[in-house]
Amino acid sequence: MMNIYRVSFLFLVCFTLISTGTAVLAYQNPTANAGPDLYLTTGQIVTLQGSGYDPNGFLVNYYWTCNRGTLSSYNVAQPVYFAPSINNYNEQATYTCTLTVTNNYGNSGSDSMMIFINGNNNNSNYYGSNYVQTNPATNMSNGQATLEGYLNFVGTSNTYVWFQYGPDMNYGKVTTQQKLSSTGAFNQIIGSLNSNMIYHFRSVAQGSFGTVYGQDMTFVTTDSPINVVPPVIYTPPVATYNTGQVFGASAISTGLTNNFFTDSFFLPLFLLLLSAWLYFSGKINIFAYKLKAKLEK
Repeated sequence: MMNIYRVSFLFLVCFTLISTGTAVLAYQNPTANAGPDLYLTTGQIVTLQGSGYDPNGFLVNYYWTCNRGTLSSYNVAQPVYFAPSINNYNEQATYTCTLTVTNNYGNSGSDSMMIFINGNNNNSNYYGSNYVQTNPATNMSNGQATLEGYLNFVGTSNTYVWFQYGPDMNYGKVTTQQKLSSTGAFNQIIGSLNSNMIYHFRSVAQGSFGTVYGQDMTFVTTDSPINVVPPVIYTPPVATYNTGQVFGASAISTGLTNNFFTDSFFLPLFLLLLSAWLYFSGKINIFAYKLKAKLEK
């Protein structure tokens, strides 16, 4: 009988160790998605498209870091990004923003996205920006984009404006010419664009002053619209927690999960207590049996 209890005890100890290892390995780190790369102009404001997911079902915290530019909040999934100012008219800078997602157990995952920023296109010494300028493209989604420009000067004869665009600065494609009789904004919708591809474009004006060109700018097409918000009065960000979370008792680590016994520490604890109970109950039973035998002699 002693051997039966010992074998049972050893079996349960091994099973407990295996269950403990399985429970530990069952936990997975959360994943972060910083969203698509952005192509902006100096001073532009845009909402970052970050998100996070924890496969274990735990709550997550968000934390952004950017090596340039400012965020409305560093602790939400989709903060507003304020692009820095670039004074050099022909400069194109590249910055990185990284989103880190952390769950209540300290496990984390990170992802980064790039921000490409065009310089100030209002410099009067750059090509024809005295006459025409290129503005940031809008509505880049579903294979389309709206190219934007502004005519600063109308000549003594008819003035025509249009855009050149393509995958590089050789462009290769042009939009339909528009006749303008006064200064002001103009735009043109283009289609049949490849998704997630960088496109270059610039505005063109032709009149009594000749043919002049605005600054080269870039945009990237996406499968869904990028939310560009209007300028707002900026105040320095204050660290806040993710508003989607409720802190308190639910945020305290308890080991409880949706699968109570299969993926939490309660399973190995339960098995350990059960094996200890069987072992010591066997010891007590054997002791009682020997004691009874002695008393009967």
